[in-house]
Amino acid sequence: MDEISSWLITVEFVAAEWVDEAIPTGYALRTLQRAEQEISAAFKQLANANSAPASKEIDGVLGAVRELKAALQGSDRNAIARGKDHLAAARRTLAEVCPGGCR
Repeated sequence: MDEISSWLITVEFVAAEWVDEAIPTGYALRTLQRAEQEISAAFKQLANANSAPASKEIDGVLGAVRELKAALQGSDRNAIARGKDHLAAARRTLAEVCPGGCR
């Protein structure tokens, strides 16, 4: 679960930096693509250990990352703000489902 949290923090940071024009779009997109892959793989590992959160929470987290990625692809700063809100909500829900981390 720590790995997932770390990637989600990275996603938030990259989105904020892109909005501030501190990093190029290509770098931001590659980072979010990698984050999506790593988060998905971490959820699969948790599922194999029978400690994964419900698919609703998983879909919420991955959906928020994909939303941010699509906003970046469209250079839509307003959509980035909405995506960051959705990501924060998904992180809170995930923390409620796995308060000590899903292990």
